[in-house]
Amino acid sequence: MKPFNLEAALRGEKVVTRDGREVTQLVMFEDVRAEVIPLHGVLAGCIWAWQLDGSYYTTESPFDLFMYEEPAIWKPSACCGLRLVEKDIDGIKHRRLQQLYVNQLKPEYEWRDVPIVQEDPDV
Repeated sequence: MKPFNLEAALRGEKVVTRDGREVTQLVMFEDVRAEVIPLHGVLAGCIWAWQLDGSYYTTESPFDLFMYEEPAIWKPSACCGLRLVEKDIDGIKHRRLQQLYVNQLKPEYEWRDVPIVQEDPDV
């Protein structure tokens, strides 16, 4: 997870908790006593308070703040399923498996033939 950055968060960059929930309307109150936690934001419809470093408690908590990062895109090699394709070529039925892959560049799926492995006659 990307570490919390107070300046970026106050500029309006997206902030999430350690468990992935979005925190909105993050503001810092400067004219408060030192013992009062100055950073406040909205989480799940309620107002929450954090330390200036984004921590909720002095120990690690699921409510600690982090900067949002885009999730990793699926790689083209991610197989999602198989299907059997039958083709009739010159009166002979050919069967072949195809795998469903996720396309990394476009949010589409793509079917590709599974490579046929030749059997070794010596084995």
